[in-house]
Amino acid sequence: MAEDPTDEEKARKAVKVIAEARNSKVLFNWLNTGKLEEPPMDIGEAYQILNIADRTIDDDDLIKSAYEVTREDRPMQEDQIDRAMNIIATSRQSATLLEALRHKGVRTESASEDWPVGLENIGNTCYLNSLLQFLFTVPQLRNLVLNFDDFRVDLSNYDKSSRRVGSRLVTMQETAKAQKCESWLLPYLMLIV
Repeated sequence: MAEDPTDEEKARKAVKVIAEARNSKVLFNWLNTGKLEEPPMDIGEAYQILNIADRTIDDDDLIKSAYEVTREDRPMQEDQIDRAMNIIATSRQSATLLEALRHKGVRTESASEDWPVGLENIGNTCYLNSLLQFLFTVPQLRNLVLNFDDFRVDLSNYDKSSRRVGSRLVTMQETAKAQKCESWLLPYLMLIV
């Protein structure tokens, strides 16, 4: 088509013949949308891929079993089976099914209900947000922040010889300033909980 745009109709017919011969959803999607990608899977197709005839089934454990059996029976189609399970798990908002996917190493579209929700990005703060989330997973640091009053340094009885970062002494002014920082940082960290 780049050499002769009048050949577009012939080229499309040739692609259609190839798509039909290969039963290629990707090529059919390109013919219909112009996008060379796997078309989105609907929920009915997802249940069909897992061989679940009854879409009204209300037992996550049965769906999980069907997923595992199907994945084991058709190892060459794991990506498609994982996509189907992801669609079902997301539509049902099932933490059990999403966890089954994550256990297989599949990245899911939504997180478990008990995961931190994170912080809102307000410009170029994504790196800081991700760092705060990571640090908040360290139990000792999380407990220190959430129970800061239990760890607050008494400034009236300040012993600067015991306050060091590496070999550097930390002054009382620096400690007081750091303790003030906690008062504005804690509300942001509480968003992660």
